[in-house]
Amino acid sequence: MKTYYLYGAGDLGQLAVEVLSKLNLPYCLLDSYKKGILRPDDIQESERESSCIAICIATSPYRKIEKTLSKKGWKYIISIYDIFLSYPECKIKNGWFVGEMWKDEVLKIKEVHERWEDKASCLRYSSFLMWRLYKKEFSISLNIGPPILPSTLTDIEKRRKVITYADTPMDNISIHAEGCELETINRNIHLFQKYRPTINVACYHTGDGLWKIEKTLMDGLERYKWYFQLYAYQAQGAYIYGVPK
Repeated sequence: MKTYYLYGAGDLGQLAVEVLSKLNLPYCLLDSYKKGILRPDDIQESERESSCIAICIATSPYRKIEKTLSKKGWKYIISIYDIFLSYPECKIKNGWFVGEMWKDEVLKIKEVHERWEDKASCLRYSSFLMWRLYKKEFSISLNIGPPILPSTLTDIEKRRKVITYADTPMDNISIHAEGCELETINRNIHLFQKYRPTINVACYHTGDGLWKIEKTLMDGLERYKWYFQLYAYQAQGAYIYGVPK
C-alpha cells in the first residue's frame, strides 16, 4: 500500500495523523517550517512523482500551496478532506462537494445571497459557494483565526449531537454540532423566537450549510441582521451570525 504524504503539521495535520492511524493507513507527515519534520523536497524525486500528497492546511489559499508543491515535483496533490471522504467510517464530512443542483436550490441560494446585511458577507458567502460547487477559490481576504475548537476525533464526536436548550432567557447562542446544526435549530427555533439571542452557527459540516441552515434561520427569526463569516480556506470555518434589530 502506498504511503500517504500529509503536508502541514498544524491542527489539521495532527487530525489527519490520528485518522490515518485509526484506519491503519501508512502516512508520512511533512512540513516546511517545523523542526524535526521532513520537508516536501526532502522526499526523493521518484517518490514525489508517483505518490499522493494531501494538503492539511486551511490557513492559506489551497491553490497557492498546490502550485508550490507542484513546482517541487509533486504530481498527485489533493486535499486531506478528499481522503476523509474516501473513508466515511472516520465520520469527518467537512469536505462535502455539491456538484449538480436542482433549479429550486439555485433560487434558494440566490435568495439567501440577497439577505446578507453587508457586502463583505456576500463576498464570503460567494467564496464559500465557489469551493463547495466548483472547488475554485474566490480571491478575498479572510479573517483567519478564531473561533478555534479542539479538533481531535474525541472532541469532534463529543460535539456531534442535537442540542436541546432550556426554556430560560438567553443572550448569546453558539451552535457547532459537527453536522447536527440544522436539527438543533429546528428543535429550538421557538426559543430563539421567544428570547431573541445573538446567534452564531457553523455551516460547513454538511450540505445543509449551502442554504438550508441560512434560510431556516432567516425565515424563522424576524427583524435580525445576518452576516456570513469565513475563518479558513477550503470553505472551512464558515459561520452565520444573527444579530437582533
